[in-house]
Amino acid sequence: MPSVAQVGQTIRSAKRYQEILRVLVRYGFEEFIAETKLDKWLGKGRSFVGLAESQPEKRHLPRAVRLRGCLEELGPTFIKLGQILSTRPDLVPEEWAEEFKKLQSDAPALPFEFIQPQLKQEFGPKLEQLFSHIDPTALAAGSMAQVHRATLSSGERVVVKVLKPDVRHKTETDMEVLRGLAEFLQRHFTELGYSPTEVVKEFARELKKEVNLLHEGRSTDRLRKYFEKEPHIHFPTVYWEASTRNVLCMEEIQGTLLSTADLHQFSESDREQIVRNGTDAVLRQCLEFGFFHADPHPGNIFVLPNN
Repeated sequence: MPSVAQVGQTIRSAKRYQEILRVLVRYGFEEFIAETKLDKWLGKGRSFVGLAESQPEKRHLPRAVRLRGCLEELGPTFIKLGQILSTRPDLVPEEWAEEFKKLQSDAPALPFEFIQPQLKQEFGPKLEQLFSHIDPTALAAGSMAQVHRATLSSGERVVVKVLKPDVRHKTETDMEVLRGLAEFLQRHFTELGYSPTEVVKEFARELKKEVNLLHEGRSTDRLRKYFEKEPHIHFPTVYWEASTRNVLCMEEIQGTLLSTADLHQFSESDREQIVRNGTDAVLRQCLEFGFFHADPHPGNIFVLPNN
């Protein structure tokens, strides 16, 4: 006999299936739904399609563009899936991979009134002891978390990354849905050239790490220790006393962000030194340590006063 938790998960999954189907219809994918019989899963037959109306202004768009729109509307799990598939033209058509590259991690920030309860739930009365101030205005926001500047009671300026409310629950429900979709595809489409269920398993493993900020903290700490004796390469300090699986507290790096920098402010010798330092950091991670930051783009790199 199924447990209450299992019944609850089934109900949540059914609701999510409905939401996914509605989004697919809005973007003009009725034929795909009919061909794969996705709507039959809900025991509603083709009549389900009539519960959502497609949006005519989207119908003239290329299929890849419409599919990207679906992923964006369906939220964090599907955005992350699209971002991964953008690097895997061996799994999806090349034009899809190119379009998925446009999926952004940036998202609107939630008001602090939704974030503060998360912090109180994590730290309780200890919150006021840990922080003397937390800026209610978000410094940055992604689909799964957002970041606020703060000051520790001991005086250090830090940034606090907080998982958005209910993200873990939503991703768990979405993974149940994706597992079901993958099993369906594997049963009905035998010439894909890969196993949909294995792809989803791998994605689930990575997503589980993504919603546990302790993984990011440990990785940051590990890289910082590798370079702690190197004067020209620095990774931020993690403040473990103010970090949990839902909150990550790190040293605020106060420098010039390369993605927004006016490059004319750097002399030719400065530029050469910056490139040398960055190259040294990447090559040592890959060739010496065997553990590397996999996304070293300009939005993740600050230049400090000593280059």
